[in-house]
Amino acid sequence: EPAAGGPARSLLTLDTTWPGRAGVVLGDLDTAAYVSIVVPGMFYSVTDRLVDWTDVAARLQQQQTTLLGAGAGAGGVATIAWIGYRTPDLLGIGSLDLAHEGAQYLEGAIQGIQGLRRDDPPYLTVIAHSYGSTAALLALSSGRASVDALAMVGSPGGAVRDAGELDVPAGRVFVGEAPGDPVIGSSYFGSDPGSASFGAEHFGVGGTGAASGVSADGSLAGVVGHNSYFDRGTESFRNLALIGIDRRAVRDILADASAQ
Repeated sequence: EPAAGGPARSLLTLDTTWPGRAGVVLGDLDTAAYVSIVVPGMFYSVTDRLVDWTDVAARLQQQQTTLLGAGAGAGGVATIAWIGYRTPDLLGIGSLDLAHEGAQYLEGAIQGIQGLRRDDPPYLTVIAHSYGSTAALLALSSGRASVDALAMVGSPGGAVRDAGELDVPAGRVFVGEAPGDPVIGSSYFGSDPGSASFGAEHFGVGGTGAASGVSADGSLAGVVGHNSYFDRGTESFRNLALIGIDRRAVRDILADASAQ
């Protein structure tokens, strides 16, 4: 059930066959001007983590709505908590098999949304964490799925040499990397999207001081390690929200904050 004052919730995907797959929509997918698909990494099963991941997507939807203000228009914003594939545990993390499977399901989700909104397409973003970014890179380099923006955090890499191989417009592939995250830079599954040669835009996750004026309500916390990119009140979370509403976090975060 949604929290009081929270966005409406509905199901995009539900498969109860073990290990289960689900996609929960926060907001109105039929009318939203901006839609973000939020893809998790390892250890995120429907049974154990769907409630947590849905809460993340709900906070993202609320943050984006706040940032847009009157600019949200009648359509508003929708996010999707997408555990639409079997994420790996410790036994499966060394293989790309589940990433390939996840990529196929993600392609289907993207195609389904674009088919639903064929006459009125939203600005569609994939926001992917950890192994989820590996699956997203495969999906968006397959030639079968395209989006308006891709944001990756805590990525172990993927089978894509550079951003130009993705069906994402130039300048709209983003990457965030936190100090102390043991996964970033590992290139475990292929090219590191954080490397200069990959060509992604880097966005801040290290936090901001109140004196910088970046946040209307004070400073934004920095992210340390692998699992805090979506924490409320962090620079990372704000930038992910901005990317999903076509505000270029790398260049525009100061302007967006000072305008509020």
